[in-house]
Amino acid sequence: SPLSNAMAASQLYETAISNNAATDRAATLSYGIMGNVTSVPSGYTVEFVLVRSAEGINAAMMAWGDVMLNKSGKQREAAWQRDWTLKKLGYSTDNGAFYYYHTATNQTYEQTLIEVSAYARRVGIPYRYFLADSWWYLQ
Repeated sequence: SPLSNAMAASQLYETAISNNAATDRAATLSYGIMGNVTSVPSGYTVEFVLVRSAEGINAAMMAWGDVMLNKSGKQREAAWQRDWTLKKLGYSTDNGAFYYYHTATNQTYEQTLIEVSAYARRVGIPYRYFLADSWWYLQ
């Protein structure tokens, strides 16, 4: 399908000084230094990355990311590898949790979380963090 054809493009370094333009009429895509730049130092170079995929936008973005990672010498990490909250057990008071807009009987939110933490320690639940959602502002 025509929608499976996709591309991703960017300047490789110093993206704040580059510009791109596309025209339907001439079917062109242009990249270069922004027009308001008044001088360019001797030896200055600019590189752009343009990747195309017949497998859709996700594949094009992954291919673009591969080029950027390769040029920078970095490796792709999955979200769970860099997000501490995805690797450790935590206690959340977010929507759907038992203590979401609800406290223990005759206790404040603070007292309730202190009690939850104490209970977890007593029974050996190794919580590494607490997420106190929506409790930081008045409702």
